[in-house]
Amino acid sequence: MRFDPDTAKFESFPSNKSGATVRQMLGRAGEAWGGESGNDRLVVVIDR
Repeated sequence: MRFDPDTAKFESFPSNKSGATVRQMLGRAGEAWGGESGNDRLVVVIDR
């Protein structure tokens, strides 16, 4: 998710696989990592 403070709205980035549930997220500057427990994979969103 991304929050835009100017519009006070969230933008979501849905998975391309069904049954995806991200239960934990971690990150560092410019990156957000999550584990999709329903699909056994890691996902990353990179902010450039």
